[in-house]
Amino acid sequence: MNQDIDYLKPETIQEAIQLAEATQEQLARNLGVSLNTVNSWVNCRKMPRADNFFALCRELKLSPKTVARLLGIDISNIPDDIPLIRSPSGEDN
Repeated sequence: MNQDIDYLKPETIQEAIQLAEATQEQLARNLGVSLNTVNSWVNCRKMPRADNFFALCRELKLSPKTVARLLGIDISNIPDDIPLIRSPSGEDN
């Protein structure tokens, strides 16, 4: 893996949309919501419903934690995903 890659880290939802080479209009169409709805997310006036939140993550190709941060949601003390550990008996822990 190339260690010299600079990863782009958007600071706002609008910047994330631009990095995804999309517009608010395209995003609204792809998500099946109105332009006003997307604009309200971009301007932090409203939060997306859970289904729209995860669809937004997919469209922007960003993790839920990143999108939550961009929406102004405090993600401190939210654990990262960890692999599910299987016990020797095959039961999930």
